[in-house]
Amino acid sequence: QVTYTPTKTFKAFVRYKSELKQQNTDLEVPINYLDNIKKESYRGDVSWQLNKSWSFQNRLEVSQFKKGIIKAEFGYMVYQDVDYSPTLSKISGNFRVAYFNTPSYNSRIYAYEDDVLYNFSFGMYSGKGFRNYINLKYKIIKHLDVWARCAMFLYKDVETVGSGLDELKGNKKTDVKLQIRYQF
Repeated sequence: QVTYTPTKTFKAFVRYKSELKQQNTDLEVPINYLDNIKKESYRGDVSWQLNKSWSFQNRLEVSQFKKGIIKAEFGYMVYQDVDYSPTLSKISGNFRVAYFNTPSYNSRIYAYEDDVLYNFSFGMYSGKGFRNYINLKYKIIKHLDVWARCAMFLYKDVETVGSGLDELKGNKKTDVKLQIRYQF
C-alpha cells in the first residue's frame, strides 16, 4: 500500500493484494486434483475535506479471480461517500452511492459501510447493480439522539435476490434501522 497525504484535508492511497490457494478442480476428470486459485485486488481511494462540515471519499476497486486453466474473471466497484457533520447542528449524516459489476461470487468485493451507533456493516458487492445508503443522526434534546439508516441493493438482470429463507422476489433488497439513545 502506498499513501499520499500532502495536507490535513487530503489523503490518497493505492493498494494491491494477492492471495494464492488450492482447491479441488471443477473439471470432469477421473482423478480429482488441486487447482491453483489466485485472487488479486487493486484499490484506489481518495478522501478529502471541503470544510469542517463536508467531507468526501471516492473509491475504485478491481478484483480478479483465476482458478486453474479457466479464464480469469474481473469485477469492479466504484463508490462516492459524502459526509455532513456540522459542529453546532442538531442533524448530521452521510450517504453512499455505489456501482458494482462482478461476474460471480468468486470475484465479489467487500467494503466497510457506516451504520447507526455501535453497529457496522461490511457490504458484499456481487453481481451487477447499485448500492445506496443514507445514515442520519438527529439530536432531539441534550441527552436524546435518534439514528436512522436506510440501505438498498438494486440488482440488474435478476428476478430474485438471496436464496433459501432469505430469498426475495424482485431485484431490490432494502434494510431499515432506527435507533434511539438516551444518555443518563
